[in-house]
Amino acid sequence: LRAVPLYHALGSERLSALAPGVARAAPGAYVALRPEDAETLGLGEGDEATVTASGSSFRLAVRLRPSLSRGTVGLPVGLPPLPPSPIVGAVQVAKA
Repeated sequence: LRAVPLYHALGSERLSALAPGVARAAPGAYVALRPEDAETLGLGEGDEATVTASGSSFRLAVRLRPSLSRGTVGLPVGLPPLPPSPIVGAVQVAKA
C-alpha cells in the first residue's frame, strides 16, 4: 500500500496543533482506506489498525473513504501521534 497525505483545516499546519483551541477542535489521527482494501485487510470503520512506515508504527482508528484509489492509504498530516511532515510512499497496515 502507498500512503497519500490528507490535510485538514484544523491541525495539519505545523504550529496550529500547538494552539489549545485548535488542538481541541482538530480531528484525532486516523488511517483512511478504500472499503475494498479495508475488507481485504479484515478492517472496518472504527477498527484499530497498526500502520508502519519508515520504521515507525502508529495505532490508528480506521475511516473508510470510497474516494481513495485502490491500494492507497490516507494519513492526515500533523495530527498527533503522526509526524508534522507528510508520510508518503510504502506503508504496511494490519489489524491491531
